Amino acid sequence: MPTRVIDVGVDGENVRLFEPPQTMREEYVALSYCWGDVPFIKTLLENISEHKTALIISELPQTFKDAIAITRALCLRYIWIDALCIIQDSDEDKVKELGVMGKIYSFASLTISAVSAVSVFEGFLEVKAQLSVELPFACPDGEMGSVVVTLQKGMDLWQERLYTRAWCLQENLLSPRVLLFCDGDVAWQCQTSPFRRMDNTYVLYNNGNSAESASSPFRRLPGSIFSEGKIPYSPIKVSYLTTNPETELKTWKCIVENYTRRRLSYLPDRLPALAGVAEKFQKVWTDEYLAGLWKHHFISLLAWRRSPDEPLVVFEPLGWYRAPSWSWASIEGPVKYFHLTEQSSAQKVEAKFKSCSVSLVNASLPFGQVQSAKLELEVSMVSMSQIPGPGDRLGAGSWARRSWDDMEEPEPEEIETLWDMFLCEGNLLTGKSKAALSLLLCPIEGEKDTFKRVGFSEWTVRRNWRPWSLVKRRTITIL
Repeated sequence: MPTRVIDVGVDGENVRLFEPPQTMREEYVALSYCWGDVPFIKTLLENISEHKTALIISELPQTFKDAIAITRALCLRYIWIDALCIIQDSDEDKVKELGVMGKIYSFASLTISAVSAVSVFEGFLEVKAQLSVELPFACPDGEMGSVVVTLQKGMDLWQERLYTRAWCLQENLLSPRVLLFCDGDVAWQCQTSPFRRMDNTYVLYNNGNSAESASSPFRRLPGSIFSEGKIPYSPIKVSYLTTNPETELKTWKCIVENYTRRRLSYLPDRLPALAGVAEKFQKVWTDEYLAGLWKHHFISLLAWRRSPDEPLVVFEPLGWYRAPSWSWASIEGPVKYFHLTEQSSAQKVEAKFKSCSVSLVNASLPFGQVQSAKLELEVSMVSMSQIPGPGDRLGAGSWARRSWDDMEEPEPEEIETLWDMFLCEGNLLTGKSKAALSLLLCPIEGEKDTFKRVGFSEWTVRRNWRPWSLVKRRTITIL
């Protein structure tokens, strides 16, 4: 069990904060919800003793009241709620509990997800009034009756509040069973049934019902990852539950794409909010986790760029260090991965991993915040002054596209000082064109062969155009 849980008792009683003994094994519920911007009751150093005595239900926000009601209705005794079960003004307690956050949701018998509640005060059990009209209806027996017609409601889960919050992704993925309380509907999720709902509902999900799609909000972890290497029995054949190293790698990329489209209230949490999922992968892969990338798949995982799906949203540069420039965690906003670097797609992978060192803010949190990092690669690279720009002709059917990590394209004279570092080359899905991917690097003044990543480049050419093949390979450092 977690360090602390809420003992919900029985109907009519107040609840209390409870610290179970380490040997205690009892079922408990976990709550996944959005805090909102208005202050509400939390456990602090000054009131923890009071909370252990009693928490007055009438003083709790509505989402907590609803979650307690559901827990009691299920005949369960305990629920874990982060704001009440973590001492919010104790850095020591927060570090300790954040380190086991993944386990808390993994071991919960059920997770209650308040999908549509914008804040903790909104709750999720009250059914909102829907637009409907009662019409006369002639029954088959000749009698007159009536029928109520309700406007069908379309829902895009990606637009629901819980699906816009970064922390809530791992809470969903790591939970073995989830009850989704949406606006006007209740749905069920588990490993063998990624999305199940009542048939007689007026809510229509724009996302469909499939969990197979990489972009589906219903997608679950592969069974091999979720069960840490042991494939659980499933009476239902679901392809993504089967174990396959390349499928697992693609799943990790999809998770990063899903995760980075979500927002954080506290920006340094870019890596910590995914730590529980990373820990699951690490136990199966027995690989080294390096600031959001995996050592065994490192070159493939370097092939990310800013997602073109949100071109109108401006994400300002951080202005402070959160992760090395080669990590997706170094920028704000969604990223997109290229699968050309995977074994089945790549024909020629030029960049070679040499070494990587990562210094953590807290050594006890190996998947958490990063203090500094240094990557060493053996590569082929050429000056950007020798590379055609996106507007230059590369031949019939050829094109080039650049993506800048800081969103704004540098001035032409600044681009001339950059370097293009070749990652890999492969065939496209159709036609005879070749595709090439490369990182755009800026030299760090005063440090020999040391660079930082500033962008990403894609090339598609029909003729034999390989400027990197003409240069001597070199070993560089990227910070």
